[in-house]
Amino acid sequence: MSSDLSGRKRGLFYVFMILLPVVFFLLFEGGLRLAGYGDSYPLFVPMDDNAALLHQNPDVAKRYFYQVSNVPRSLVDYFDAEKGSNTFRIFVQGGSSAAGYPFYYGGAFSRMLQQRLQRTFPDRKIEVINTAMAAVNSFTLRDLAKDIAAYKPDAVLIYAGHNEYYGALGVGSAESLGRLPFMTNLYLRLRPLRTVQGVRAVLAQAAGLFGGRSAGELPGNTLMERMVAEQSIAYNSDLYTIGQRQFETNLNGLLSFYQNAGIPVFIGTLASNERFRPFISEVSDPAQQAAWLRLSGASYE
Repeated sequence: MSSDLSGRKRGLFYVFMILLPVVFFLLFEGGLRLAGYGDSYPLFVPMDDNAALLHQNPDVAKRYFYQVSNVPRSLVDYFDAEKGSNTFRIFVQGGSSAAGYPFYYGGAFSRMLQQRLQRTFPDRKIEVINTAMAAVNSFTLRDLAKDIAAYKPDAVLIYAGHNEYYGALGVGSAESLGRLPFMTNLYLRLRPLRTVQGVRAVLAQAAGLFGGRSAGELPGNTLMERMVAEQSIAYNSDLYTIGQRQFETNLNGLLSFYQNAGIPVFIGTLASNERFRPFISEVSDPAQQAAWLRLSGASYE
């Protein structure tokens, strides 16, 4: 009988030891939420004076940026919170090129597409909502997919790839969380937890102090310059290969999600300006550097 009792006590003790950290976490998380710490940063928020209309949350990029004070914003495209039966709705995803940089409102192809479709189908209500932002990459696109799918798109148009290495959370970015796409995507799934946000904020502050600067004070003029941590990523180097794998992993996950949701996706081929000056131009084999510069007809020294 005493042996039975002892076994029960031991079992209860193990259960208690397992539940204790879980209960502590729930209480800590609840306390942070009650205290108003952190934010969920939804992708879309209601218009101030008309809740029937939504637009992209100007602070949604805070999901991805901790080292940059002024986070990028998208175009302000309003759309109906409740999609009408006669509405054809397209969401655009991408970086600054998709957002229309440097002209934005006058240069975004999404605005031109909306006008063209509206003229072609005057009997339909056409909504083209641009969610693109500067200095983001495939991690952001994949993270926002669930938010976009919730608003019943008829199609999604993706124009992205320029920022894969230096965009937020990329392998060459000052905002990087490491070189494993799985871990970064796991973090993004857990990021709504206030505890995770608190830990990330502490780590970002510590990184700023050890780097001799405060958070949000990275050197450089443009946002992309401030995002650079690894200026030199040689062709076929380890970082180059990791960046390719990151893009492939995230794009496959993104397309699989939309396919399972029954949402058609159109992917634009990126334009390439071969005369555009990179941060640092080099190849992995120094012996080939002079030959590469000669063949390219350019010198970036």
